[in-house]
Amino acid sequence: MRWKISIFICSSLFFLSSCANDDNGNKRTGTLPDEVDYEMQVSRLNLPIQIPLSELQSAINRKLPKEIISGFNIKGNYKLNATRKGNIKMVGDAKNLLWSLPILIEIVKEKNDKVISTFEILPTFKSEIGIEKDYTLTAKSSLIELTFTDSASLKLLGIQFDITKIVANQIVKNTSALTEKIDAEINKISIEKLLYKTWSKLRSPIRVNKQLFKVYILGTPTSAIFHDYYFKNDNIYLDLTLNAVLETVFDSASFVPDDFEYPPLSIKTRQEKGFELHLGLPIEYQLIDSLSNKLLTNKPFEVEGEKLMMDSIHVSALDSFLVIYAKIKGDWDAEMEVYGRPSYNAETKTIFIKGFDFYIKDESSSIFQATDYLFHEEIKQEVLDRLAFDVGWLIDSLPILIYGAIEKGRSGDNLNLVTNISEASVSKVLIGANQLVILLHGNGEVKLEVERIKIRK
Repeated sequence: MRWKISIFICSSLFFLSSCANDDNGNKRTGTLPDEVDYEMQVSRLNLPIQIPLSELQSAINRKLPKEIISGFNIKGNYKLNATRKGNIKMVGDAKNLLWSLPILIEIVKEKNDKVISTFEILPTFKSEIGIEKDYTLTAKSSLIELTFTDSASLKLLGIQFDITKIVANQIVKNTSALTEKIDAEINKISIEKLLYKTWSKLRSPIRVNKQLFKVYILGTPTSAIFHDYYFKNDNIYLDLTLNAVLETVFDSASFVPDDFEYPPLSIKTRQEKGFELHLGLPIEYQLIDSLSNKLLTNKPFEVEGEKLMMDSIHVSALDSFLVIYAKIKGDWDAEMEVYGRPSYNAETKTIFIKGFDFYIKDESSSIFQATDYLFHEEIKQEVLDRLAFDVGWLIDSLPILIYGAIEKGRSGDNLNLVTNISEASVSKVLIGANQLVILLHGNGEVKLEVERIKIRK
């Protein structure tokens, strides 16, 4: 029945030229294309580090000494001592860090060091936070409010004196004794170690897949930028960007180069939000051959009642298109060349080859042979369909792979990863003499939460 349909089609005007002249397709000739020459765009890794104020608070409380002010003369032979009554409590207010510290005030008679009066105060301070190019935080604190939780009084010769104003004046005059200690501790907090681990992880191979063959992502860092900070929900957010060139390799350079020079931190207002990833995925035709022959050959399929299977597959390139050589065996034996160009289906996130012609190089003496144009078309499509491969898993997982590797590389600093991918696609497929290069692009937002920070000693 199939040959009757074919003869009928060949007798029609629409298919006349194809069947009369191109029953077996056209044998394409051309020159080998140049190797793919492309420059990978720099990827922008948005890195808003979230530091819980409770962690900052705990770190400072561990370092802050108990004695705040000692032996300040307030009047005559009386001196004032101030010591911590409890821990610092912090809260963020937009761009400012507000903190308070309960302090025990002792009025001491200098002659015999006898404590003659005690009461508590609660000063509240405001700290402006910044960051230096050496990745250390900076703080500039000032007193904004002083609350007396107890009555500030002194009993002399049986008479009770209110010394609130005297104490308040002395505290205001000596505010720097406390703020300098706090600022000094905040100034010891550095994010360099955290970011260095991030850079190091990008410089180490990041494993992409676990089956068939090994694929790794390597990053070459180019710059680090600090944009801004703000307080929200009892956290301080540091808005940073790390720029790097990403590439894929098919073997593991299982070490981090020791010649890495950590770039100075530049300070710049953010222009773009979120992350933007660019990755080139070069795939050699030899690798396509190896995988195709392993996964696709000797697996039966049926076309118009004929039982067939592919015996071997080979991919190469001519000019600006691919040549897929397929050897078919079964009820119909032939050597077939299929010509096409790679394309990307955004809906299914697959790379497929859009065929535009084929050529039957050698065919068995089957009764159908070259006269059956539709049969050949179906065989061609079978070959092409089997060479479609999914890249969606890589596109969708790319941010998670990179940021996940950063998270795993924390080495003592606990990072939690939250990503939101808004767009991911293939931007271009390039054909070279020995390989295809698939250019991937993705963008979205990411957040890293730091659960534990350390203060420099």
